[in-house]
Amino acid sequence: MQVVAVNEAKDSLRLRNSTTFSSREQWKQEGNMFPPGSLVCYTNGSRTRNEYSGAGIYLASSGAQQSYSLGSYATVFQAEVFAILMVAQREDVKNCTEERIFICSDSQGSSRAISSPRTRSMLVQECGDALESLARQKEVGARLGPGTCEFQGTRGPINWHVSGQGNPSPGPEPILGISRGSINGALSRWAYRRLN
Repeated sequence: MQVVAVNEAKDSLRLRNSTTFSSREQWKQEGNMFPPGSLVCYTNGSRTRNEYSGAGIYLASSGAQQSYSLGSYATVFQAEVFAILMVAQREDVKNCTEERIFICSDSQGSSRAISSPRTRSMLVQECGDALESLARQKEVGARLGPGTCEFQGTRGPINWHVSGQGNPSPGPEPILGISRGSINGALSRWAYRRLN
């Protein structure tokens, strides 16, 4: 059994941008929820049955899409936060001509964690820092909608958010930090196998 050190971020207090939590009905009724001239980015992260995680981003105005294979250790929560981080760090997002940027996610947990003033997760802290840096240049908003990828034509020509899943990590694992819950689960499974 491999032992991996867990790095935890120090407690961090910061102001966060507010996140708008929209219901499925609001997404359907409001049609275009974004002001003209806005850059709209969709994010998603998930895990497949074969135990691999992936994340994806889609920029609606340009059609740019990117998927990331996150290997077998990343949780769905980490994949969702990672996708938002990748949008916030993209050069074409930082240097876009639009004054408003909307980042849309279907993960309530990641949206709440990122907008929370306190975090102990290094990944959430890094994502919050990247969003704050972006917010110094542009007006940044976050929208949460259930099944966001079903709306606004974000399916695109391929399943952009799942093309990173199902594949082993391109490099050594873990790609992202291992959560305490993952460690406890792995230890429980290992102990169960040893005792049975």
